[in-house]
Amino acid sequence: MNIHDTSDRQVLLLDAHPSTAYPLSAALEAHGYRVMLAANAWSAVALACHAQPDVAVLDLTQPESDGWQAMERLLAIFPALPCIVRVADSTCAGHALSAGAAQCLLLPFHPRHLLAMVDAILAQEAAILGKRRAAFPPRHFTPPALHTNAA
Repeated sequence: MNIHDTSDRQVLLLDAHPSTAYPLSAALEAHGYRVMLAANAWSAVALACHAQPDVAVLDLTQPESDGWQAMERLLAIFPALPCIVRVADSTCAGHALSAGAAQCLLLPFHPRHLLAMVDAILAQEAAILGKRRAAFPPRHFTPPALHTNAA
């Protein structure tokens, strides 16, 4: 897979506010990502269980978005899922990183910063996968011939 090909990559976006959710979703889609949009923690977890996204973008700035609960549940189910979280201050960013977030976006930010983070995380994952494949190449296995004892 080409690490710059985003057409088969899915992003879970949790944001309770259409005024921010739709522009971020549009930016990700314009960049070639498939976006699953959730307005609360329950729908985020349900979407993730159904479609298994490559990365999650979670809003931790608004209490009604349940971003903290979503991150906790998502990481319990998918421990390797990279979560990019939107936070209001550096204290919150520290807590989020301690709780398992892969990256934090401090408000305010431009959508291109989010795109750069998503691209970087997925490129890093592709590189790691490539190294694993190189270290553990598939083995060619030839099954033994079946011997039948015809009497």
